[in-house]
Amino acid sequence: MANRDPYGEGWFVIIKLEDFENKQTVLLSSRTRQDFWNSQGCDKRTIAGASIGIQVVDARNDTIFLDIVYSDFEGNYSDSFRLQTTSLYGACNVHASAYSPGYPIVLANSTFWITCLGDINGDRNVDIFDIVIIAIHFGETS
Repeated sequence: MANRDPYGEGWFVIIKLEDFENKQTVLLSSRTRQDFWNSQGCDKRTIAGASIGIQVVDARNDTIFLDIVYSDFEGNYSDSFRLQTTSLYGACNVHASAYSPGYPIVLANSTFWITCLGDINGDRNVDIFDIVIIAIHFGETS
């Protein structure tokens, strides 16, 4: 934060992805916050009533979830959605935008992966071919 004006003000929306099992419910939660910088340092205050738009896109960049939620009186928000059994394996990007009167619109991004535990070659099946890949590399370091 060396480049930041120590007396400036900004606010943030943070995305926290909770642990989830493949093809299960994904929980998005966090809080909106404003940092007030002064001579004593940073005073962090939450922002209640902010609207947060959430979009989740899959590896093909198709939207798989879209919603608007509002932060509570402590600035917290949460939302969840269930992955479809046909969800594409790979990286999913979460885009959030937050707005509250008197503040500029802020953006945040995060990524999570949809995978099949044990599917080393990404063919959506755990089979002998995955075991062969593990056997070839067994005992390797870095």
